[in-house]
Amino acid sequence: MTDNFEQKMKRFSSIVQELEKADVSIENSMSLYEEAIKIHKEAQEYLRTMELKLADVNESVDSK
Repeated sequence: MTDNFEQKMKRFSSIVQELEKADVSIENSMSLYEEAIKIHKEAQEYLRTMELKLADVNESVDSK
């Protein structure tokens, strides 16, 4: 899953770079923006999951 997360972050970065270019059409901009929003939501969910796992680990370590 980490590789997938890393790949998504790389894709997100490339989308941002593409959107910063002045020669991107409106249609392409919208498509890229929609993809970026999807990646952002997936990344947030992944990070929330990891945060919960870390909390569980910390809790189990603290209880020992």
